[in-house]
Formats: sequence, C-alpha cells, structure tokens
Amino acid sequence: MKCLHSNQIYLYLEKELPEPETALIRKHLKECPLCRKAVKERRVFIKAAESLPSLKVPQDFSKQVMGQIFLLKIPVRASILAVTACLSVMLTALLILFLRSGQNLVNILINLNHSVLNFLKDALVLSAKISKLAVLLIKIISQCIQQIFNGLASLTSILGPEFQVILIILSLAIFTIIFYGLKKIIDWRTL
Repeated sequence: MKCLHSNQIYLYLEKELPEPETALIRKHLKECPLCRKAVKERRVFIKAAESLPSLKVPQDFSKQVMGQIFLLKIPVRASILAVTACLSVMLTALLILFLRSGQNLVNILINLNHSVLNFLKDALVLSAKISKLAVLLIKIISQCIQQIFNGLASLTSILGPEFQVILIILSLAIFTIIFYGLKKIIDWRTL
C-alpha cells in the first residue's frame, strides 16, 4: 500500500472508512513510520480542535457584516446634482452640434439615437464576451489552484514539516524569480 493521503488519515481517525480499508491502513501503519507520525500529528490536531469552545453565530451575523462593509451612502442631493450636471453637459453638446452642423434638430437626434443604439449593442456583445472569458479564466485558475493544493496535501503525508517549509520557501523563491524575470522581459521590450 502507498503512503496515506491526509484525507485518508482524517477519514481513518474519524472512523468513516469501511472495515477492509481500515484494516489495510492499520497494517500499513505498523510498517510505515512516516504515516504513523502523520496519524499521530493529525490526532493531536483533532483533539486540539475538539477542545475549542463551540461558537454560536448570531442570527443576523451576515447582515451585520454587510452593514459594516457598505457604510458609504451617497446623499440624495449629491445624486440629483450629478444627474443634473450630466444632462446639462449632454444638452450643451447637442446644442453645439446643432449649431455647427447646419442640419435640423430632428436629423441630428435620429443620427444620435442610431449611434447610441449601435454603441450599446456593440458594448453589450463585448461585455458578454468579456464576462464569458472572465468566467472561463476563473474556472481555469480555480482548477489550477485546486490541483496545487491537492498536490501539496498529498505531500503532507509524505514529507515532514521541515521539508514542507523548505518546499514552500523554494516555491515562493522560484515564483518570485519567474515573476521578476517576466517583468524584466516586458520592461526590456517596451524600451
């Protein structure tokens, strides 16, 4: 049997595995000092977590949190002032366009309406494509992160804590070097 994954260890400690698998794990633990150590560490962790007092979340907890996040309220007067300023700028621009073009006002408004509708149509299509790309990018990134965490989780059952710290530090150093190198390449190409 291969060394145990952290998920298997927790299921074993919580007695949620079928008896044949539990027997295989017991046999493996007799032979593997690394897994015995990992099980012992997880058992200590579980006991520590169980000894914590239980917390009760108030009924309106999320409402309180959201109330603290969205404390900023825009006064109604400021909103009306902003809308009025926007409308006056648009009317002034329309008046200047009317005076400079020599066309009648109805033709200008019809052309403006067509331009705005075409812009909105194009903007909606573009925003739909961007949002679809963003959703796909988020899915890809979350899958990559999940795979990284799964890999790290499997390493925790194999490596001791000292090696885990060394591995994390090396990963951060490599990531920093790659990021700094890409930044240098981008900076060099913009010159």
